[in-house]
Amino acid sequence: PEVIQARVDSVRDRVSQVSEIKKRCSSISDTAEEVKSDLDELRDNVTDDLNQIIAELSKRGTDDATE
Repeated sequence: PEVIQARVDSVRDRVSQVSEIKKRCSSISDTAEEVKSDLDELRDNVTDDLNQIIAELSKRGTDDATE
């Protein structure tokens, strides 16, 4: 019986470890999604800024050509 109890305790500990690892994986996945979202938003903002710069430079280029 002691051997069986020791093995049951070992299995219980290992199942607990698996559960903790799964929680950490979920946390990593959530963090990765948040980082991806932040990067997407930053990329979109940079793209908007660059498009506005291009538009302004193009407008100034045509203004210079008409002078």
